[in-house]
Amino acid sequence: MKTKQNYAVKKNWMGDPCSPKNYTWEGVGCKYTAGTPIIISLNLSSSSLNGSISDSFFSLKSIQILDLSNNHLSGDVPDSLANMPSLQVLNCQEVPLQIVARQFVYKELKYVTNNFERVIGKGGFGTVYYGKLDDVTEVAVKLRHESSSQGVREFLSEDPSQVPC
Repeated sequence: MKTKQNYAVKKNWMGDPCSPKNYTWEGVGCKYTAGTPIIISLNLSSSSLNGSISDSFFSLKSIQILDLSNNHLSGDVPDSLANMPSLQVLNCQEVPLQIVARQFVYKELKYVTNNFERVIGKGGFGTVYYGKLDDVTEVAVKLRHESSSQGVREFLSEDPSQVPC
């Protein structure tokens, strides 16, 4: 509800966002497991949002997909979003993104990030760097630190599509 208040979202959001199951809030995706349902996606695209991206999204600990595209948001992505372990897709572009997964060797990563020059985020796995491919496609490169408490399997299972706004 904090997000609704921060942006004056004009949606009929009342009560529990995930219950009853047939009446989940518009734009909210939930996962139903034993126990309490959890929010795993939030689509606020084309919702006339204005201003900077709020830290209130950080309270959605299990969110995997956050779509803020086609709004009038400004400023940088808050550090709190970059550190959300479950967040796999952040879309805040005016045009929906097309994401293609590809593997790179370390030498290529060093080249596209200009020797890991620009840090755009840090998380539980490691640091995220800004890069640009030869075709000028902008990319985010996440490198796993050996000291990471997260395992290699968890790191590799992440969707490599985190994109800064």
